Amino acid sequence: MRDSDGKRHGRWHYLVSDYGRMQKGVKAASWRYEWFEKWFLDYMIRFDWSTVADEKAPADELAARRKLAIQEAALEEIEQAIARLLELGKSGKAPKSLLAEIAKLDEEKIAAENLVAQLDREVESITEQQGFG
Repeated sequence: MRDSDGKRHGRWHYLVSDYGRMQKGVKAASWRYEWFEKWFLDYMIRFDWSTVADEKAPADELAARRKLAIQEAALEEIEQAIARLLELGKSGKAPKSLLAEIAKLDEEKIAAENLVAQLDREVESITEQQGFG
């Protein structure tokens, strides 16, 4: 094993299976500890934990997350529209109704942000009720 400076301490550089001890005359499998550690951590990251817990996200949580994703996308579209109008305003070729349009979009943005916050709290509440929060 290595410390934070990368220096080895101890004599354990290989992970050796117990098969050689259990079965006399059989060669035990071994792996470099660093390799095994990387393989194991990669496996744990990719592992589908829902198969072990035998739990799937409930329909109400999935629905809340779907609503949240849709609202976040709508908020992003509003922000992009405001940015386009502001660029148009900087160009000097803006129509006279530009300020009214920006004000309208700004109100929509505020409403969308409030709805995103509400949906986020709803998802959080559902997750806490299931004991995951």
